[in-house]
Amino acid sequence: MAMGVRDNDMMSTVASRLSRLDKAISESDRFKLKKITGGKSLKKISNSLYDAIDPDIQITKAKELSKTENPTPEQIEEAREELTTTACFPFDDPKVRNVLIEIIKKSEQIIDIISGDRLLDDSGFDPRTKEKAESVVRSCSSCQRSLPDNLQASF
Repeated sequence: MAMGVRDNDMMSTVASRLSRLDKAISESDRFKLKKITGGKSLKKISNSLYDAIDPDIQITKAKELSKTENPTPEQIEEAREELTTTACFPFDDPKVRNVLIEIIKKSEQIIDIISGDRLLDDSGFDPRTKEKAESVVRSCSSCQRSLPDNLQASF
């Protein structure tokens, strides 16, 4: 968005990611972000992005700007541009972008696909657990064999 890409897909994607991030951040990160954005929360920023791409809100804004009940397509486009500019304004500040990147790094889950898994040895394994599991399997198998043929198909 800082590079000027402000189409509906981009704004929707960013709004969705911010909404998800808002549920995962700490209170200290929330405070830090509000401080740097002039009091705007992630929820407020993401909602303004959603509003900017909502056709009904664009029409309402066009009516407000043009002071008419039936705005022209040009007036609606002008309202859309104003909503988009307002919604994307926080991302124009590199400090906000850097804080968001920092928060995202702290909250994201990293999946290690490089390191291979290794099997643990069975030194702490309780042999009674294996016996109990085998007993349950035998019990289920004998129960299944005792069922009539018409019920057996459901297994």
